[in-house]
Amino acid sequence: MKWIIAVLLLLIVASNLFWFFSRFDSAVTMAYQEQQIYELDETRKQLMAVLPEAALALNREEIIALSSKYSDQPGYIKNGCTWVG
Repeated sequence: MKWIIAVLLLLIVASNLFWFFSRFDSAVTMAYQEQQIYELDETRKQLMAVLPEAALALNREEIIALSSKYSDQPGYIKNGCTWVG
């Protein structure tokens, strides 16, 4: 009878440790994911701030040709605006 209680106690401790480390791993993963999203958002903000000034030096065809290097979607002009990527 003592062996059964010892085994059950060991199983419950192992189960609790598993759930603890599983939750801990999820929390660390979420922290890294939030940091990556933050960094990507900051990069997007910087790009959106710089892009209008950089585009002033290029004509529409050059902008479309440049964006075609980095995107598999073709650029086009519609309603007076240049659409890329």
